Order: sequence, then structure tokens, then C-alpha cells
Amino acid sequence: MRQKRIHSPKLAVKRIKKRPVSDKAVPILKEPIPQPEQPPVFNHDEFEELFEMLDREESCVAFENSKLDLVITDSIVRSPFFDTSIFVTYSFIVVNQSETDLNLIIEESPDRVHTFEDFTQTIKPFETQIVVPKRFAKYTRLAFVNPSPDVEAHVKVFFQAQTYRCTNPGE
Repeated sequence: MRQKRIHSPKLAVKRIKKRPVSDKAVPILKEPIPQPEQPPVFNHDEFEELFEMLDREESCVAFENSKLDLVITDSIVRSPFFDTSIFVTYSFIVVNQSETDLNLIIEESPDRVHTFEDFTQTIKPFETQIVVPKRFAKYTRLAFVNPSPDVEAHVKVFFQAQTYRCTNPGE
């Protein structure tokens, strides 16, 4: 019957240390290995070309800014429709200049006839809010509901939008 040999890590280390170094062993280099020259990571000419291209693209960005002053004496007043289909980004900035709360309803429409409510929010007296519709349709308008029609309410609405108006972007 053979005996099982027990291997211990300490014994293995002792055996390795006692072994003589072979003549075929590879010597360890203490000096860094010279690396071939690499081109610079940042090429100034390419950087200038990139900025020229970005400048051309920036000139294609158009900004639109419209302002409405509304007086709300009835229970509900609607703004005209804004054709939002041509814009990449747009928002409404609403300034309540009255002493009463106003309920704002965002209305979307595909044809200026059939409308649906996107969402409703309350604008406190003398408060300014930025409003961005949650859904998309070709036309958008704002409807203001005055909960106390006996008090006249004044509202400023700013429509701000960005679009690209290049015939051939990048040229």
C-alpha cells in the first residue's frame, strides 16, 4: 500500500529556494525597453478643421422668439396655435402677472380642429414657469383658465424654439 504524500505550501517554497538557478534562465532587464516613436495624439490641423466644420453647422441653427400678452377676463382664454412641427426644441415661458392662480392647459392638435389636452398645471400669482409639452403634434397652443373670473389676469407668454435651416448641412 502506498502512502499519500501531503503537500504543504511551506515545503514547496523551501524546495524552490534550494534549487540552483539554471544557466538557461532569462536575465531580468532593469532598464526600460525603448518604445518606437508614436505620432502625437493631438493633431492641431485636424482640430482646426473640426472647429471650422462646427462653425458651419452653428450657422445653420435658427432661433425663434415670440411674445404674447394676454388678458384673461373670461373663464378660459386660448393662445393662437404655434406650428411646432418645424422645430427641434421648443418651450413656453409663462409669466403670471396677476394676483390670482391660473390653470394652464397645453393643447396639441394635428390639424387645428381636433385638439387634446397634453397636461394641466397651476401657475401661482407672480410666478414664472417654463413649460415643455410631453407629447408631440403639429400644432400646440396654451389655454388659460381663470378660477376667479371676476379678477382680471395678465399673462406674458414667450415661445422660444430652435431649428436647423441649412439646405446642405456641413457644406
